Amino acid sequence: MKFPAGILSIPLMFFTAGCARSVALNGSPAIPAAKGEAKGSKDNNKYALVEIRAQILAPPQNLTPAKSVYVARAQAPRGRTVNLGQMTVGENSVGKFNELHRSIDSESS
Repeated sequence: MKFPAGILSIPLMFFTAGCARSVALNGSPAIPAAKGEAKGSKDNNKYALVEIRAQILAPPQNLTPAKSVYVARAQAPRGRTVNLGQMTVGENSVGKFNELHRSIDSESS
């Protein structure tokens, strides 16, 4: 799945079967005020539920350079980046992403 002009790259953790983990998210030079949390868990079928909540996200078209969407990404083993999908941002500057995804650590290089 390809999204135009994605900007939000989120370094997620590797999941252990049956264990939920979370990681704090901090701003970047493009979105310095942003903060949030990413949670993930993996089931025995090698699917990961990824939940991301971010606050104080500027509308992507207000970034410099302007973007069209925020894209949730994770880093797979061996450093490969995996696009998870588009993050929705509401009028209240809160971004949300919930998706069941084929496990990040089962992605082939």
